[in-house]
Amino acid sequence: MTVNPHGYVILGLESGGAPFTLEEWIGLIHPDDRGRVLEAAAAHHAGQTPAYETTHRLRHVQGHWIWVLSRGRVLERDAQGRPLRMSGTNLDITARVQIEEVLRERERELAQVLEHMPGLVSRVDREGRYLFASPGYERWFGRPVSDIIGRTQREVIGARRHDELKPLIARALAGEIVDYEGRVQSARGERFVVGTMVPDRDPDGRILGQFVFVTDISERKRTEEALQKALQRLLQAQKLEALGTLAAGIAHDFNNMIGGVLGHAELALHDLPPTEPAALALRQIRATGQRARAMVQQILSFSQGGTAPADVVDLRTVVDEAGAGLRVQAPAAVQLQLDLGERPCLLVGDTTQLHQVLLNLCMNAWQALPEGRGRVRVVVRGDEREVCLQVSDDGHGIDETTRERLFDPFFSTKPPGQGTGLGLAVVHGIVQAHRGRIAVRSSVDAGTSFTLHFPSAGTAAAPPARPGEEPVTPTTTNSVQGVGRHVLYVDDDDTMREVAARILERAGWRVSTCAGAAEALALLEQPGQDVALLVSDLNMPAASGLALCAAVRQRLPALPLVLSTGYLGDEQREQARRLGVREVIAKARTVEDLAAVVAQVIGADRAPGLEQGGS
Repeated sequence: MTVNPHGYVILGLESGGAPFTLEEWIGLIHPDDRGRVLEAAAAHHAGQTPAYETTHRLRHVQGHWIWVLSRGRVLERDAQGRPLRMSGTNLDITARVQIEEVLRERERELAQVLEHMPGLVSRVDREGRYLFASPGYERWFGRPVSDIIGRTQREVIGARRHDELKPLIARALAGEIVDYEGRVQSARGERFVVGTMVPDRDPDGRILGQFVFVTDISERKRTEEALQKALQRLLQAQKLEALGTLAAGIAHDFNNMIGGVLGHAELALHDLPPTEPAALALRQIRATGQRARAMVQQILSFSQGGTAPADVVDLRTVVDEAGAGLRVQAPAAVQLQLDLGERPCLLVGDTTQLHQVLLNLCMNAWQALPEGRGRVRVVVRGDEREVCLQVSDDGHGIDETTRERLFDPFFSTKPPGQGTGLGLAVVHGIVQAHRGRIAVRSSVDAGTSFTLHFPSAGTAAAPPARPGEEPVTPTTTNSVQGVGRHVLYVDDDDTMREVAARILERAGWRVSTCAGAAEALALLEQPGQDVALLVSDLNMPAASGLALCAAVRQRLPALPLVLSTGYLGDEQREQARRLGVREVIAKARTVEDLAAVVAQVIGADRAPGLEQGGS
């Protein structure tokens, strides 16, 4: 076997060394490659291949292995076709094989990265056809990558999304690196993505197409949106708290002023024949005052955010009781339908607050009807888990921008002077206090429905009222006359004292009025005082009505006590109960209820010696 000088060199031997035998040369072949090499040689020797060619390893004199590309051909055969002489070459390709191995390793690494990366990578030509797509495309679009290659972007991502991206694609094909974000419809639904388009250039700088890198940020976006909503709720809560404090203070003062207006109007009407022109003006004043009073009650309801309810009520009964009043208030062209269902719908709730919720929702519904004409439907349903109240209309609907602000206090779509913007804010506060939630479904020109979901109270029976909270059932002012008994009325507002005194005196009571707690205590301590009942405002500057009641209870434990207030919190109510306060008059209803409550309390309390203040 003859080997040229370079053949010795690639094996690390000196050029022109001793000749190799065929067996020696075969012994240099790597054991793992030897069988394959001999098979290829045998096939060629047998005439099965036109030439012999293999890539295999040979042992270097220093002990390591080199790669060679071995090629050869039989040059001469005997009469039986057996090879007599063969010529060939062995080319050292070690460096090339090492480079190819590095490249293969890089390809494996890249394939692993592309397989597990959360985003998408693709290469697209100028016509928008995919030349390459990472494995993520299969997960995203539900089709094999092989099916994506050769298709256009329009086919894969959809015509609408492609049309949105067209201007950006044009910029990338003009040589610009383009960043973008948006929504993409994937096999798993809509996803929010950020992407980058990078021009694909050849060595001469010509733009062949673009590389597209896409990252799914749906989870991050949802987290950001949730955080933003939480911040908005926090800001809203802080704003509501501040507005509530302001509203409560304003409402207290307004209650006094409106009470004075209504009181004087009512007293004047009592003295005038109904046909007098002045009586008509007074009735208009009274109606305006009542509307103002209702608005103040809305402000108070908003500022309180709904008090925690404690009674089990049937929502069907609440709606049924309110139905007659709603039909009276509804515009003539509005058809009000009540669907109360078949089974009880029990929840832990406050009947007055639920009436307020229903009224506000119904007013909101019929005001949304075009030209004040249409249908408003109230549906009550319930099961073991929840009780639902739905108020729906077939009005003009609510757009998305308005829906986002529906429950913002003082937000209104009505013209100035036609709405306070508190109706739905009050509803929201009361529903939250009842541990409920509100679902709104609406679209422009397709009507609106508000569905209130409350936790069900199951089949529980209604608990008894808490001590000191039995509801007042006012009698008419003439049903029990005062017969000269003495009532002390305490209020820091001059007008309220004057109105209260005239109302009680007209009902036959003797009345003393005081502007504060100190003055009232001084009067009660006078010898021979014969006060049969104390009525006190709750909110007074120097000492509150509760402080006055506490002082009176120490001095005159048998004297009946009544409070007048626009709002009594749970803590204050409990304090009033401990002090033995008999009744609480809603400040806004002083004109209607004062004489009746006084008659009821004194009529029910005939304790010996009471005429002498219990002494």
